[in-house]
Amino acid sequence: MLQAAGPLLVALLLGFVIVDSRRTGESEPDRAATTTVAATDSQTPSTAAASDLSLVDFSALRPGDTVPEWNTSQGNFRIVSRDGRPALELSHEPMVEGRLVWNRIFKSHGLIRSRMQGERTRRSAPRFALGVAGSTATYWFRAIPSEKALQFVAQEQTLQSVPWTWDEEKPIWLELRVLPAPETNGASGDAGSILEGRVWSEGETRPESPTLVHPIAHDLGFARALVAAAPYALKPVYLDHLEVESP
Repeated sequence: MLQAAGPLLVALLLGFVIVDSRRTGESEPDRAATTTVAATDSQTPSTAAASDLSLVDFSALRPGDTVPEWNTSQGNFRIVSRDGRPALELSHEPMVEGRLVWNRIFKSHGLIRSRMQGERTRRSAPRFALGVAGSTATYWFRAIPSEKALQFVAQEQTLQSVPWTWDEEKPIWLELRVLPAPETNGASGDAGSILEGRVWSEGETRPESPTLVHPIAHDLGFARALVAAAPYALKPVYLDHLEVESP
């Protein structure tokens, strides 16, 4: 019986191998497509290979949502619909400076950028700011409409100030860059950092040259990226762009 069944058993086994190889061959294109898509996604945005980029997609948020990768340090923030678009609203109740902290590490150098909008009253106006909190000090780049000034501040001491006029009819863009200071005389090690601040109104071109530049003596090391606003006019402040880039 076994000898008689031998040819039949061989034929059945060969048929199974052929069918299985066809199935395996059909699945290969699917695997390749998945790998290609994954590789493409991992390279978006294009700067991801060179730096750690975080850009909040506000269009995907709905009222009641929380902002991914950002934590509230103080103030009352919530996602609302404003002019048909999602925005992060900072309430004037309680009347404190609202602060957001990026929940990833800002690695010594990089960029922080935000777009905000607020209203003034007869005597008061909001204040807008970006900051980096290092191990020894916190540095702020502030736009202060009530003082008509842009300032770099550390430990509430003004480091540098220039005149500036706020156009309250348009959202304001703020950008803070922290760059490594160039080494001098061939020296190596901690050469410090350079703070660059830029500000412009919605619809204007981002300035090529920074509005404010200030050196700091030491490298920040591992720091925290901060975004802040103070609703001094007792009216809400709105944010709809939060971006951080760090090596």
